[in-house]
Amino acid sequence: MTLGELIPDVRRLVRDTDADLHHHADGTILSALVDGVEALRSANHEARYVNGVLTDLEWPADAAGFASFDPLVRRKWRLGVCYFAAGRIFETDTTDTVNAQLSAEMFKKAAAEFQR
Repeated sequence: MTLGELIPDVRRLVRDTDADLHHHADGTILSALVDGVEALRSANHEARYVNGVLTDLEWPADAAGFASFDPLVRRKWRLGVCYFAAGRIFETDTTDTVNAQLSAEMFKKAAAEFQR
C-alpha cells in the first residue's frame, strides 16, 4: 500500500471527491497521511515492527516520492491512518465549528483504529 493509494479514501472522508473541483491538493493530503503514519507508530508500538523486526521508516527525500512511498502499514490500520489524515484536513479550518467537530471525531476514530 502506498500513500498515493490512500488519497481517494481520504478524499471520500472529507467529501472532496469531485475531480474537477478538488478543494485539497494531493500534497496536502499526502502530508496529512504522513502525520497519520507517524501518529500510528507513536500510538501503537506494534506498528513499528515488520515481520517481527523493529523498522525505522526512511521517508523520501523529495515531495515527489511520497505518493509512491510504502510506509509498511498493515491493512488493519489503513482506515485509522485515513481517519487521522481526514482529521488533519478538517483541522485546517477549525474556525468553522462543524469542521472542528469533524476533526475531533476523525481523530477519535483514528485513535480507536490504532489500538486494533
